[in-house]
Amino acid sequence: MGDGDTQVVGIGVDSTDVRPGEAFIAVPGFTTHGARFADAAIASGAILIITDKAGREHLTSQPAALIEVTDPRAIVGTAAALVFGYPARDLELCAVTGTNGKTSTATILHQILRNARGEAGIFGTVEVRIGEDAAYSPRTTLEASLVNRLMSLARERDVTTLVLEASSQALHLGRLNDLQFDIAGFVNLQHDHLDYHHTMAEYFEAKAMLFEPNMCRSAVICIDDEWGAKLAARVAVPHLTVSTGADADLIARDVGPTAAGMRFTVLASDGEHPIEMPLTSRVMVQNAMVAIGMARRAGVSWETITDAMRVANPAPGRMEVVQARNETHPLVIVDYAHTPDALEALMPELRALTPGNLIIVFGSDGDRDQAKRPLLGKIAADQADLLYVTDESPRTEDPAAIRAQILAGVREVRPDLAGVIEDTESRTHALTAAILAAHPADTVVVTGKGAEQYQVVGTENRPYNDVPVARAAIEQRQQA
Repeated sequence: MGDGDTQVVGIGVDSTDVRPGEAFIAVPGFTTHGARFADAAIASGAILIITDKAGREHLTSQPAALIEVTDPRAIVGTAAALVFGYPARDLELCAVTGTNGKTSTATILHQILRNARGEAGIFGTVEVRIGEDAAYSPRTTLEASLVNRLMSLARERDVTTLVLEASSQALHLGRLNDLQFDIAGFVNLQHDHLDYHHTMAEYFEAKAMLFEPNMCRSAVICIDDEWGAKLAARVAVPHLTVSTGADADLIARDVGPTAAGMRFTVLASDGEHPIEMPLTSRVMVQNAMVAIGMARRAGVSWETITDAMRVANPAPGRMEVVQARNETHPLVIVDYAHTPDALEALMPELRALTPGNLIIVFGSDGDRDQAKRPLLGKIAADQADLLYVTDESPRTEDPAAIRAQILAGVREVRPDLAGVIEDTESRTHALTAAILAAHPADTVVVTGKGAEQYQVVGTENRPYNDVPVARAAIEQRQQA
């Protein structure tokens, strides 16, 4: 992008990511306008500011060039694609969406495609990876400017296949506009994000945007819930349906545990295909079915899929075993399960693995969907023996008020709060106490944060991750 002497070499919507010679697109945010950060972008070397009328009024420094548009967010993808040389045209792009299981499905698919293509990239909740280079991901779906920058880097490094996680908010905000995915996958739609989308119908429509012909060329849809069936009935692109029970193009049958994970048989039009994977739980089977379906749409052979699934690794924070059960220690698991549906699916799986007490450490995020908090409490009280109610990321809400909403659901099952501990000190304290108090026959699961690397308290990101906290508690048991 340039006009004679001025050549724009990159684009960003975050002032901290802007480099010399790049453009800064100042978009209106939920709480403040991005134009308030234009000075920082100019100081970092931005030579062009693109914003709307409201943003222009916030500018206090005069940039080298200024363009006013009606909707700056709507043009981010188009402008970034132009500046970075339309990298998407040279890549095989896959996107996975759904409430629960996006990260696990994308991770499984990424591993299959690496096995098939020799190399692949993934942009998701846990990490951004191009080949062997990886970094922690700041959000589930990156801004369009960063997606295009990273796709350009992938092209330079001859990584031709990318898997992205697509969140409903990102689709609604247009972060993936001007991208057309070769294959889009749908896992499920469950109770979450209603603070943003208000109703399940609105939530569904945001997800369904990914499956319009302008955004994908083909699709793989799990029809295990009503929303998947609804999507499959209306999608206009070529697609496969998958299921762990219903009639579909690919069906998982004879699902059962092995000593190291799960096994099942995929029934397809070309025969029956046995799958074994070192991933536990029936939920992982659903995730695997979507990944397998997407791999088949990408032309990957059954032999390659079978080989990849035998050694598939779980995504960090998704049914992650921190400590295996032995004569001294309980089974300790970290899982992201942050929605009622995810928790309801998880707990019976853990109960089947637990000869003693099932112990859960959990909370719920602040400034997010409040309606799910009592539901989480009710499910935990019904399914677990001992409950430690603690904090996740309270953000600007009062942590005690969040816990009170969870405990209201707990009281529907246990009016006397028997076996329930409200930890007002910290998540670290709650998780440590649960592990130290557990017997070897027990299972301790900590849910809600998964692989997240921080807690948000007020507006401050405080470093925190469940896995090292759990490991430290296990070390304390060993030393006791």
